[in-house]
Amino acid sequence: MLSPKGGEVVVCTYIADASFIDDSLQPYSWYKDFVLAGAEEHQLPPEYVESCIRAVHAVGDPNPQRAQASRAEIKA
Repeated sequence: MLSPKGGEVVVCTYIADASFIDDSLQPYSWYKDFVLAGAEEHQLPPEYVESCIRAVHAVGDPNPQRAQASRAEIKA
C-alpha cells in the first residue's frame, strides 16, 4: 500500500472467522464515533463513510465510566 506521498505503508488487517460473527451484536455509540472520527481524520471517501459507518446502528454502553473514558480518547 502507498501513502498519499507515495511512500510504502505497512498495514495489518484482522478478519473474523465466519463462525465467530454474531450479526445481532451492535457497536457501542462511543466506538462508532471513534471509527467515524478516524475516517474523517484520514479523509476516507464520503460515500464509504455514509454507507459503512454512519449507517451502522449503535447502542449505548451500559458502563458509563468506560463510555466516558473512551469518548475522552476521541477528543485527545
